[in-house]
Parts: sequence; C-alpha cells; structure tokens
Amino acid sequence: MLFQGTFLMTQAAVRDMLSGGVTEGVVVNIASLAAKTGSRGLCSYVASKAGIVGLTKTVALDLADKGIRCNVVLPGFTDTPVTRFLTEQEKQGILAQIPLARSALPREVAEVVAFLCSPESSYMTGAAVDGCSLRERLAVVTGGGGNVGKAICDVLAERGAHVIVADIDLAKAEAVLTTLPAVRDGQRHVAMQVDIADSTSVQNLFSSLKQVHGSPVSVLVNCAAIFGSGTSILDTSEESFNRVVDVNLKGTFLMTQAAARDMLAGEVTQGVVVNISSLVAKTGFKGRYGYVASKAGIVGLTKTVALDLADKGIRCNAVLPGMIHSPVPRVSEFFTKERRQKMLSWLPLGRFAQPREVADVVAFLCSPESSYMTGTAIEVAGGSSS
Repeated sequence: MLFQGTFLMTQAAVRDMLSGGVTEGVVVNIASLAAKTGSRGLCSYVASKAGIVGLTKTVALDLADKGIRCNVVLPGFTDTPVTRFLTEQEKQGILAQIPLARSALPREVAEVVAFLCSPESSYMTGAAVDGCSLRERLAVVTGGGGNVGKAICDVLAERGAHVIVADIDLAKAEAVLTTLPAVRDGQRHVAMQVDIADSTSVQNLFSSLKQVHGSPVSVLVNCAAIFGSGTSILDTSEESFNRVVDVNLKGTFLMTQAAARDMLAGEVTQGVVVNISSLVAKTGFKGRYGYVASKAGIVGLTKTVALDLADKGIRCNAVLPGMIHSPVPRVSEFFTKERRQKMLSWLPLGRFAQPREVADVVAFLCSPESSYMTGTAIEVAGGSSS
C-alpha cells in the first residue's frame, strides 16, 4: 500500500499540475534510510521504501522537461509514536549507530521537505536526501573570488553571516567583498588571501581571523578548487596530478582541520563544514584524473569528518554539483557549442545550473534547518546522476 499509494498520488497530482498549466511543480516523497540499509524483519516496509526511491528517480526523469521536480527524503531514526513501542535497550542499540547520538525530531525532517519544495532547490530533481538564519555566524568561504564561491558568499551574507571571502587571488576576493550586503550589527565582511594547499598559509589565515574578528569560525565552506589539464592516463604527469590533489583534497583537509580546531577552542556548539565536491566523483570524467580523484576523496573525507566530530557538535556535509554555467572565458572555451549540446542532452532539466542554485543548497546545509544532516553528499545535478 505504501508504494502503490505514492504512485497513485503522484500520478494524480502530476496530471492536475499539467492540466492546470503549473510551471514549477514539486513532488517530495518520504522514503526511509532503511531503503539503503535494510531493516531486519521489515521486508515489506523496506521493499516499499526502496521502491519509492526508484519511483522518484524515474518520475524526475520523466517530468523534468515539463517543469515538475521530484525528490525523496530518507529519514533515519525519528522520534514518532511508533518508536515509543521500542524497549529502552532497542533504542540505545539504534542510537549507538548514529553519529549525532539522538533521534531526529519530526520538525527536522519537515525542514528538509520544505527546502525541497522551495525555489532554493530549483536545480535538484531525482535527488535522495538522507538525513534559515545565519545571523552573526562567522563563515569562511575558500575560493570566494570564483564563480560559485561568489554566489555562496552572496547567499550567506544575505542570511546574516559575517563572511570571510578567502581566495589565493586577493584582488578577486576584494572585488567580491564590494558586492556583499552590509552586516547589520556593525561588524564587516573581510577579504583574505590564502593558499589552501600550504599549511602555513592556512594557519596564518586563522591567526589573522582572531585579530580581525575575534570570534571563532562556526561555518566553513570549502569551495576552492582547480581543474587541471585533461590528458590520457598515459600522458598525465605526476606533477600535474599532485598539484590538483594538493589544492582540491589536501587543501580541503587542511582548512577543515584548522576550522574544527578553531571551533572547538572557541566552544562553538553548532559548527558546520560544507565541502564542494562534484558529480564526477561518482561518474568519472575523461582525462581529468587529478580532479576526479580529489573530488571523490572529498566525499570520503566528508563522511569521515562527520563521524569524527558529530559528538563535538560539528556537522560536515558535501555538495556534488553537476554542470554549472560559468562566464569565465577559459571555461567557456572548454565548453564548445558541440560539447555543450552533448552535455545538455544528458541533463533531464535540460540546462546547466546557475551558481546561485548551488549556493542555496550550501546555505541550507549551513543553517539550523539541516540540523540532523551530517555525512551526506547531496547531488545538485539537474536530475543526472551515477
């Protein structure tokens, strides 16, 4: 009944949306984390919830060109009347497997659903999400002078955060700084230079932050990355491979380590780290060995940090964007008209993401609305996936 009911309701709602000329329709299905993990003795329940995940992805592919998005939420152990029938021993056994060491509140699941219903998730369809005020939060964004980095700085500043625009190119960071909305409480946004692949530079950044701002970092967004050159495995040099991995993966590690230490020293109780990976971490990308390896490494790093720091009040999640529109000339040159058309044919939504659409997902993960999410890797890929 669970699976059949979801199908029938989705079918009826979609027909109504299309006949009514709805251009931004949304369907959100509630499955369960058990769809991925299984649950002893609950064969029908788990099978139906897994079916809902498959249904969601198929509906997303089918309706993307009609302006209807479909996503699914996979809640973990949630505090509901059903769970109250469990014995204390059973509850403790389940909680022992959860890094945050508590059950979700229904409101926390509802906040994720509301986000998926909103325009802020406009480039998400076919996604399975398991498990908003930023006023006065000190947020560091690496790669803040870049295309997506700037969009992230914009959104965090709009939501009240004090933003540190960090970039290896200080001039680019300062240019972004001039576009950010003013902070209401008399504090200011700051542009700072950092080479994230250099541990000394990273340490200097956090030392300078103490002098400039005083309060500890509570939000870190690791967005800085380089693409590297595209060559065959036969011709990729060790130097070029190492350079990309040093910036993208080691840089993310060094920044996360320094930020976590700063959060703990400053007794931050709701610390957040969001790492920007890429959909190619799952799909691969011809010729981009250092880039793909580093982005896949970021997903593994994210999940491990989440496990390590959950009991210390620090959450860590990753965002996996697909193709993103970029005005940067060298990126435009890479995406020739022929290559662009080929890539667009792979995307159910039929277009590249706007930087703002990625930034809105990042802002959600930085906010209290995602309080029960850690160790997740969210695809923002227009319906394309592995």
